[in-house]
Amino acid sequence: MVLSRNGGALQKLEPLTKFGLASPLASGKQWMSWIHIDDLCALFIYALEKKSLQGVFNAVASAPVRNADFTKQLAKALHRPAFLPAVPAAILKLTLGEMAAIVISSQKANSEKIVSSGFNFTYKTLPEALKALY
Repeated sequence: MVLSRNGGALQKLEPLTKFGLASPLASGKQWMSWIHIDDLCALFIYALEKKSLQGVFNAVASAPVRNADFTKQLAKALHRPAFLPAVPAAILKLTLGEMAAIVISSQKANSEKIVSSGFNFTYKTLPEALKALY
């Protein structure tokens, strides 16, 4: 998930969170890999300039979080509460159809390969990334 104020998931989550309707999705235990838009751009430039890089690299920050933690951190960044119970998976499937699989599934990717090549993230933690955006 790319964190940016100009579209993407945050654009959809921000209004709900601002109205105090932040809620984990399904179990809330699913892993979410994320990256700040500035780090993503820097990573692309780094990959283009560093000719010795080979193979596939995960464009994710080094600190994936669980969905419930992401929800709490976003609410905190927006100075709003996050106390509602999780939205059941069945409700998500009814309202989102096949797209529900995206928010219900877990993805815990790591960035060890790009970091070991010398790349440094500006936003290493979710609170840092959200603070920069809000």
